[in-house]
Amino acid sequence: MNNATMPTLLERARDYISALDIARRHKLSEFMGVKDQTIRMYHRGKSIPTGKRLLQLHHVLEWAGYGDHAWKVDNDNVEMVGRALTFQLISDAELVEAFKSECDELSRITQMMTGGKHISPASQLIFDQLASVHSWNIKEAQDKWNDLRIMDEKDKLVAELANKLQQLLPFVQEISGDGWTAEDRAALRDRAGRGVVLDLYNNLGYLCGERHRKQTMAERASKAAAAMLVRNQ
Repeated sequence: MNNATMPTLLERARDYISALDIARRHKLSEFMGVKDQTIRMYHRGKSIPTGKRLLQLHHVLEWAGYGDHAWKVDNDNVEMVGRALTFQLISDAELVEAFKSECDELSRITQMMTGGKHISPASQLIFDQLASVHSWNIKEAQDKWNDLRIMDEKDKLVAELANKLQQLLPFVQEISGDGWTAEDRAALRDRAGRGVVLDLYNNLGYLCGERHRKQTMAERASKAAAAMLVRNQ
């Protein structure tokens, strides 16, 4: 892998993780076999994935619709084996066993798949053989993790909003509690803009359910019409 592509890949990874709500982030950590904290560190740029984790991120970004980073391997069968490893069609042990005549370390094999190590003719033959076996099952393996896929722009927006709401709730609960004064809350309203807080309150009410949304909108329309009649009298 060209080192120049790493910042772009990590930037796209942060964009992708930002679009995941808490449940999806946990699913990503489960998928990659890491702790939730590791995903948070990737997101904050506090940790850089290497080896298999880097390979997994590359293929997840590609599959989830965030694959417009600069890392491209011009070898379809190597890419196919990378997907098979990423989506758990091949275990680490099985991959090492397949390459035992060439190299016996997973890190060296993933270096070949990320462009960091030359692929010998013998290793290429192994990649070709593995791809022929597993290429038919890639889609089925990917479908098991559809929760990680951002399907379209609307899905991306929903995921981002869900994430922001989940992050916002603990702060709102905190400042609404007895440990904060009325003056503290007034200061927050002033900083955010009282109109912003009111609009947020009104619009969050619409999310409680479609029946509530329609009823609330009808009530507000009725009040607005009544206010207009009063002004015109």
